[in-house]
Amino acid sequence: RPSDAVHVVGPAGSGKTTLCDLACGTCSPLTEVTGRIEILGRPHTRLTPENPPPVARLFEDAPASFCTLTPFEEVSFALENLARPVADISSRTSECLREVGLADFEHRPYVQLSGGQQHLIAWAALLARDDVSLLVLDEPFRSLDATSRNRVSHLLRRKRGEGIAALATEARWPPAAVDPTVICLLSRGCLSNRLAADDALLAAAAPGSSLPFPPLADALKVLAKHGRELSSQLLAIDLARSSPPGNSPSSMHAPPTPSEVAVRLVGVHFAYSTGASVLKGLSCQFFRGCINAIVGPNGAGKSTLAKLILHLVRPQSGQITFGGTGRVCQPRLAYVPQNPAHSFLSETVEGEVRIDGLSSETAAHEVLHEWDLEQVRHANPFHLSLAFQRRLAVAAALVQKPDILVLDEPTQNLDGPEIELLRRCLYSRASDGACVIVISHDSDFVWESASHVVAITQGVTRKEGEPDSIYTDEQLVAEAGLIEPVELNLLRLRERAFTRPLTRSARGEFFRLARETIARQTPGVSL
Repeated sequence: RPSDAVHVVGPAGSGKTTLCDLACGTCSPLTEVTGRIEILGRPHTRLTPENPPPVARLFEDAPASFCTLTPFEEVSFALENLARPVADISSRTSECLREVGLADFEHRPYVQLSGGQQHLIAWAALLARDDVSLLVLDEPFRSLDATSRNRVSHLLRRKRGEGIAALATEARWPPAAVDPTVICLLSRGCLSNRLAADDALLAAAAPGSSLPFPPLADALKVLAKHGRELSSQLLAIDLARSSPPGNSPSSMHAPPTPSEVAVRLVGVHFAYSTGASVLKGLSCQFFRGCINAIVGPNGAGKSTLAKLILHLVRPQSGQITFGGTGRVCQPRLAYVPQNPAHSFLSETVEGEVRIDGLSSETAAHEVLHEWDLEQVRHANPFHLSLAFQRRLAVAAALVQKPDILVLDEPTQNLDGPEIELLRRCLYSRASDGACVIVISHDSDFVWESASHVVAITQGVTRKEGEPDSIYTDEQLVAEAGLIEPVELNLLRLRERAFTRPLTRSARGEFFRLARETIARQTPGVSL
């Protein structure tokens, strides 16, 4: 219906992108479609390239849809295709780029922008169109920091106020600012019952939910909003005295402890050939034996920092040193880029995990089985979905047993079980003495997995330390556009009523009790 926002949430491979294809009337001619599809009242059989439906789409891999080289050209191109007056195109283009926060990057080549900024270009081109009645959004908040998420959520609500409907598909829970009308769960190509947003939120947070990182604190707030009892027992529990050390889930799965320094950067400066300065005297360090994380806003220089560590680019000044590998030569490096297809060199999945010639056939089969890739072992990696490509890129990097492993947004496109598998594999590699470096906007993954976090803003290190010291620094969270972890948000809810904080070892039990409380308060509500 006009102004509706329907969010379809589902694990990797459930059919979300195919659903978007169908909603746009753009399925491949090789695809067999049975049943009836109506798009804004028109049967899909009557849709042609000459007579398309009034639908605009945001692709999961936004840069794959770009036709030009800069943000200004890309948004202008969308307006030119609509035959808008030349005099209006320039002003409308600048306005849309300003609304998504890219006013200072209009003429910067998009390949020099971060993944989040590239996604914002696609958002700007989408918002520029005034000829649509339906927005189809595939992973609309991918790679965006908190500031950008709030900005596009506001723009999406504005479009809905104009009578435009939205269909969004995501592997994660949509941000609260989106205020969806209906939420559905997609699993193995089948849509479950449609639920109002509040009921779906409670179902997602309940025990046994397949959705990753259920928003527990938001669920408790919903209970209170609807007059249901907000368990005083839950808020009052003090496990610091009653829970014996080592018995809680969080302590049993504690992140590995850092050992010696593996990479140290001192006073590093880097600028692209266009003169755009990215890193401005950055200094930080990364440790062996643990997961290190790099966090910060879109465009802060996180991916550029990773490329410097990997020798893919050279700094203009400053020093980068490696230590603690136990080797005279340079450490063995492996990289999982933000777009996993950029790392592929083989024509088959199996060939990709054996590309260096060092991985045995047995090791290759083990990693393919572990990442559930055996059924596509002979497939071309470029023909896989982004979720499968991500899993393959991670598997191919892990099988090399690198000394330093760098992963750029590794949890994108992955569902809950796959994220847990990723965590276990990275823990294992770190426990073997490797330095694991993760670049991520996934604050929940960083909070639960990392032992050392480097927060950068505007090309310099703003702060580094344990996750607690980063995410509890409210000024830093605001400046760096960080998203508050779900667990921290729930802890804050508890501590508003009881000032004594929980010990870290007691938190796992606390979150288990939170889930049980939600289940008791919402009988019969499930996805």
